Amino acid sequence: MGRALAAALGCAAFSAVRLPALTFGDLGQYEHERPGASALDDFGPVNRLLLAAHRQEDLCGLKVEAVHLAWCGGSTYLHRPAPLYPANGPPRESGFFNYALARQEWVTPGSSVVARDGPYILLRLPVSGCRRDEGYQWRLP
Repeated sequence: MGRALAAALGCAAFSAVRLPALTFGDLGQYEHERPGASALDDFGPVNRLLLAAHRQEDLCGLKVEAVHLAWCGGSTYLHRPAPLYPANGPPRESGFFNYALARQEWVTPGSSVVARDGPYILLRLPVSGCRRDEGYQWRLP
């Protein structure tokens, strides 16, 4: 019994040490798209920026332009009663949102970078407040 327990503890320790370096390729997933991507921090930069958006007192709406909403934490990370728009949603000029989660090269005149993580940024857009979007659907389809 002692040897089996020692072997199990050894395997557990080995797995714990290797865990931070676990990639999708190690798991046999996304082998052609992104085998070297972290399996533990998938879209972590986007989710951390959603948390940063949560902390913005003036947030009244957010458009996630950098990635598809299905691949990020969405409202779970935003955790605010603010509309969350996908990349194909209303344009920045619509007034329905005052922040955008975008790629670094998508900064527009008048906007300011609030936070950065990896290739993504959280932008405060040059709008004051938000217009109410009567057509916004709070329930998932």
